Amino acid sequence: MRRVQADPSRTRAICVRPRALPLYTLLVFALMLLLFPIYWMFLTATLRDDRLLLYPPVFVPTPSSLFLRPFVRIFADRPVLYWLFNSVYVSGFTTVISLGISALGGYSLSRIKTPESRIMGAMLLLVRMLPGTLLIAPLYIVFHRLHLIDNLVTLVIANTSYIIPFGVWMMKGFFDGIPREIEESAQVDGCTIFSAFARVTLPLSRPGLVATAMYCFVLSWGELLFARTLINSASKGTITAGVTTYIGDMNISWNDMMAASLLACLPVLIIFFFLEKHLVRGLVAGSIK
Repeated sequence: MRRVQADPSRTRAICVRPRALPLYTLLVFALMLLLFPIYWMFLTATLRDDRLLLYPPVFVPTPSSLFLRPFVRIFADRPVLYWLFNSVYVSGFTTVISLGISALGGYSLSRIKTPESRIMGAMLLLVRMLPGTLLIAPLYIVFHRLHLIDNLVTLVIANTSYIIPFGVWMMKGFFDGIPREIEESAQVDGCTIFSAFARVTLPLSRPGLVATAMYCFVLSWGELLFARTLINSASKGTITAGVTTYIGDMNISWNDMMAASLLACLPVLIIFFFLEKHLVRGLVAGSIK
């Protein structure tokens, strides 16, 4: 009879799995901890009023205690579709403008090593460290004199000015990891500095561009202070500012507010789902460079 020998790699894999059990347990616990706020928002949005404020709270409801009326009611009582469109408009333009300026600024800080560029980089970081509450008053005065209050373009400008500094430093970290010799070789072949940047450096920094774009989009999508201060009309508000309208003087409409909050989280979750691979690659590349 022919003797069959065991595969050493399979034996080693079987021996390693029990050792990885604590790691998998920790990952499952972390996943449950991260997903619990979303589950709690859905539970709060669908629970009936008589079970909403019970103590101890209801963690596993019965089907009879759930109803989906708040998801229909938010569209009838509030201009939620306008809020979503405004958020997509502001976040989309903010991301595109911030990404373009951040790429150019990060490239200049990475390639131009002068005392002036270091001072400029330090000033950008200083601006990013300032809280939004300190910037909102001068921004409001400027936009009021320019007659741009209650305009979505105002939110794009305000968000862009606040997001660009850190975006520049993110892109600088990625450009620092790309050898300058590649650009010099492209210039020897006839490329100008800008064409070498556009044809060689930018494609190599694609993971960094995705990570920076996600950073800009998420910050712009979840921004509340500028949206509440610079916009007065209800139809021109963003979804994050619209969620706060469910907080009244005497009561809080928890069902409707959580339903609108879930709707606000949905676009970001979808984008993360499709771009997660590029985002992780970009963050890992930026951390090792």
